[in-house]
Amino acid sequence: MHNMLAVHVNMVNSLENKSTLTVHCKSADDDLGVHVLQPGDNYGFKFGVSFIAVTQFFCGFTWNGVLHWFDIYIDTSYNRSYCSHCNWNIYESGPCRTLEPRKIACFPWNKNK
Repeated sequence: MHNMLAVHVNMVNSLENKSTLTVHCKSADDDLGVHVLQPGDNYGFKFGVSFIAVTQFFCGFTWNGVLHWFDIYIDTSYNRSYCSHCNWNIYESGPCRTLEPRKIACFPWNKNK
């Protein structure tokens, strides 16, 4: 049995236009289903990360009929310091993660392939 690190991911609908946000997250092994968030609502999930595996969760974010993608969590056995509590606010321009202390890192949406 491998040691596991618990990771918590939480996302808040912070769309400036107050639209309903539909979130659908997946990994290579798990489909977490579709979740509909009203303005200010949050959706979170937790999972275990193996010390020898690569873990990636990507999410589709849809509002006003437009789909955006983002890799909400990418972790490898070589990069163990990503986050154990990943708190995200989802804005129209892209997701922003709260860092410590009182810092925010914002990212663009993934490019469509």
